[in-house]
Amino acid sequence: MASTILCTCGNRIGTNLFAGSKVFRLILDDEWDDLGNSPTQDDFSNLFVHSREVFHCEKCSRLIVFWKHDGDPTYYTQESANAA
Repeated sequence: MASTILCTCGNRIGTNLFAGSKVFRLILDDEWDDLGNSPTQDDFSNLFVHSREVFHCEKCSRLIVFWKHDGDPTYYTQESANAA
């Protein structure tokens, strides 16, 4: 993945963890549950490496999710409370 991604609003979002970017990790419940009762440090590291990356655009508030490490992102916008 490049060191920045372009949001659909035009904002560039840094993806480098060491540059102070806010990168969220998405871990499925099943993946967490599969760790069992005595997970090792390697188990946690593996879980982190295979988690999905989520970025937040501070300009438009979209969430950008990479469901696959080598795939294109999916962009999500917040719905209003009045949306039915």
